[in-house]
Amino acid sequence: KNKNPDDIRVSDVCRLSGISRTTFYVYFEDVFSAIQWLWDDLCSRTLYRINSEVTREEGHLAMVEGMLERAAFYQKCFVCKDCHSLFSYGYRKSLISHIDNIEQRIGRTLTEQELFELDYSIRALSVMTTKWAEEGMEPSIENMTQLFSRFVPAFARVL
Repeated sequence: KNKNPDDIRVSDVCRLSGISRTTFYVYFEDVFSAIQWLWDDLCSRTLYRINSEVTREEGHLAMVEGMLERAAFYQKCFVCKDCHSLFSYGYRKSLISHIDNIEQRIGRTLTEQELFELDYSIRALSVMTTKWAEEGMEPSIENMTQLFSRFVPAFARVL
C-alpha cells in the first residue's frame, strides 16, 4: 500500500509473506510478474470472460468491483508507466482475450477493419481504467460500467 511497484523488491514480498526467495522464484520471474498474475486472476473471472460467458456490463462491473476491493494496490499499480505497467499489460491481455472470445462467438476471423476498431476501443478502455484508478476510483462503478459499454464497437457486442 505504501510503495509504488517500481520500489518493491522481491525481498520485501518474501519478508511480508513469510516465503523464501526460492519459493517466490518458482512461481514468479520478478515483482511485476506477481502483479500481472494478480491482474490475470481478477480478469480471468471478469474482463477476460466478456463475449464468452458474461456480457460487457457484467464483466466490466465485476472487474471494477474487484479493483475496488484492492483499491490501494491497483491505484499504485496503475501509476507505473514503463514497460511493466499494468496499463500496457492489461491492454495487451484484454485485446487478445476479446479477439479470441469474439471470433469464437461469431465463428470467423475478424477483418482488418474490425481488428483496428477493437484495438482502439480496448486502448481507450485501458486509458479510462488507468485514469479512474489514478484519480481515486471515482466516479461510481455504475458510471464507469456504463461508460465502458459505450466504447465497444457494434460488431463486438455479441453477448
